[in-house]
Amino acid sequence: MGFCEVREEATMHVSIQVTARFETPFHIGGGVTGESATIKPLLKDGLGRPYLPGSALKGVLRHEAERVVRALAGENAACRAPRAETMCPQRPRFGEFCPVCRTFGSPARPSPFHFGDLRADVADAETVASTALRYGVGVSRYRGAAAENLLYVTEIVSTAPMIPLSGIIEGDVPEEEGNGPLALLLVAINALQMLGGGRSRGLGWLNLEVTAPPLTPAQTREELRRWLSIND
Repeated sequence: MGFCEVREEATMHVSIQVTARFETPFHIGGGVTGESATIKPLLKDGLGRPYLPGSALKGVLRHEAERVVRALAGENAACRAPRAETMCPQRPRFGEFCPVCRTFGSPARPSPFHFGDLRADVADAETVASTALRYGVGVSRYRGAAAENLLYVTEIVSTAPMIPLSGIIEGDVPEEEGNGPLALLLVAINALQMLGGGRSRGLGWLNLEVTAPPLTPAQTREELRRWLSIND
């Protein structure tokens, strides 16, 4: 469910529920390596259940937002993340911060939004915890063939297509920004098609949905175009 309300601090509070519906198994890495083979385990909570961390969601949505802003307002309309030296506020346009940084933050400016973790419903917790292993062999960049000692194992959520993951994105947007940051966030959510590791091998394809979005699709497009034109 989504809603907006204006608060006394001249900010607009935004809260939207997002649900990831995967079409294929996914892998969000936990970053642990084994000895005899490269092990790519899933990121799991304290009870052993895989989930999608809000930080990872924020990162992929920022990437989509950059593509959208450049497509609508030109290549120079968004800074170049993730290197701090190529990100705002080193830019003369948009009042020192580009629309993407004003929505998702930068090293010098916090995002107005907090991205919560996306998790399975309690009733589906046992099912989502059922994982599988996928084996692969690394390919040498120089030979273009299978490389020795490059066996890897990827842990995946094989039941992902049956289990939606849900969470909340919320925050307080400065009133002076209007609905621009919210519109960019909604457009990025709609544009996202896949996330996680192994995407070139078919993992992580999904639809990201917003329950009761606070703006209609037409309003979202209009608000975003207006915001980008004002700040050009």
